[in-house]
Amino acid sequence: MKLKKAIYLLPLILLWPVKTFAFCPLCAVATGAGVGLFRWLGVDDLIAGLWLGAFGFSSAVIFADFLAGKGMSKILSAAASAVVIAAPLIISLYPLGFFSVENKILGVEKVIFGMAGGAILLLAAPFLNGILKKFNGGSVFFPHQKVAVAIVSLLAASLIFNSIL
Repeated sequence: MKLKKAIYLLPLILLWPVKTFAFCPLCAVATGAGVGLFRWLGVDDLIAGLWLGAFGFSSAVIFADFLAGKGMSKILSAAASAVVIAAPLIISLYPLGFFSVENKILGVEKVIFGMAGGAILLLAAPFLNGILKKFNGGSVFFPHQKVAVAIVSLLAASLIFNSIL
């Protein structure tokens, strides 16, 4: 039964661009798999939404860069990637049971609220990484620091929400 529900995420994988740009596609796929694992383990939808938002945002950035590399304007590629990535992502949540009357926070579906938070955290991660680099004379403290900052930000937000819920 749970495998049957996971098949709904298959269209997201099929839309995957081949070339790597701003975000690592492997990291984005791992994040998507993590969301499935969270759901299977019964983690609150707000926390799953954080990771799903990061997954969707990173996928949209990759796809927008791919389209821009094919000659599409940056604004049009950003809009197209938002539609191509966000619409199937949100639509695929309906059969998985993410939306219900009781599943809201501040009047918004928990998963959508979490997705917005995850996207914002991922958007802020390069700025946080830049601050860390300034403290170290323009260099990273350790390899893959940019990725670690994004993951630690999502983990911290997950732990904070988990303690509140």
